[in-house]
Amino acid sequence: GPILGGEMKKQGILAAILSCIGILLYLGYRFDFQSATGVVTAVVHDLLLTLGFISVMGMEFDTTVLAAVLTLLGYSVNDSIVIFDRIRENKRISKTGTEYGKIVDDSINQSLSRTLNTTITTLLALIALVLYGGDSIHNFAVALTFGSLVGTYSSNCLAAPFVADLFIAQKKHAEAEAQAKAA
Repeated sequence: GPILGGEMKKQGILAAILSCIGILLYLGYRFDFQSATGVVTAVVHDLLLTLGFISVMGMEFDTTVLAAVLTLLGYSVNDSIVIFDRIRENKRISKTGTEYGKIVDDSINQSLSRTLNTTITTLLALIALVLYGGDSIHNFAVALTFGSLVGTYSSNCLAAPFVADLFIAQKKHAEAEAQAKAA
């Protein structure tokens, strides 16, 4: 009923917020805080765009759509982790003095075929669900289809470049401070 549905929505939103906090803490531990910030930025981007899409399409926000949003959260984080893991590996094996932006660019290019293959395979299944899945799963499939596209975009074009920009800005700030102290 409406009371139970409203309570589940509140619990789902709380679960999404707590998931973002947990993701930030885990990624901060596993990688570094800048990488964690980039991943969480991409996840929030994905969630906001998907929720906006759901609203614009006039879809009812029920438990299946909530499940799609939470599934998207995991899918988006996984995509970003693959890229950041590649960045960490390339950073470890790169020559001293290699620009961080080049490492990020190479890492995205190296993982792009895997990302596209995964997304295309997922989209094939989701499109089949949209077309033939029936009314009970239609909104789930539509929301997750849109979210998968947005998630793939943000992992490759938002999260990693955001972290690269943070790293470069931090480096410039440190250099400016060093010059100020020297003068």
